[in-house]
Amino acid sequence: MATPAKNAGQAAAAGAAEPVEERSFQSAVTAAPPPENASGDGDGRPISSVLFIIAMQMEALPLINKFHLSEDIDGSLFPKGVPWVRYHGIYKELQ
Repeated sequence: MATPAKNAGQAAAAGAAEPVEERSFQSAVTAAPPPENASGDGDGRPISSVLFIIAMQMEALPLINKFHLSEDIDGSLFPKGVPWVRYHGIYKELQ
C-alpha cells in the first residue's frame, strides 16, 4: 500500500493532466431595464404598503420608534409560538 504522500503526488499529477474549465458568469449578469420601463410605474397605482423584514429586534428599534409602529398583540396573522414579532402602523398614508 502506498503512503499518503505518494498518493497525493499521483492525484496531483492526474489532476494536472485534466483540462481546467473556465466559467464565464457574464451570462448571469443582467442589464438595467430600458429607460421606458425603468420608471417602475407598473399599472400606474401609487405605493400603498411597505414591508420591512429585520432579523434582530435591536436593529429594528430605530424603525419602530421613527415610524411609531405598534406590536401586533392579537397575533392573528401568525400561528401561536412562532419566534417573530409583527409591528404595524400608518405613516404618511402608507401601511
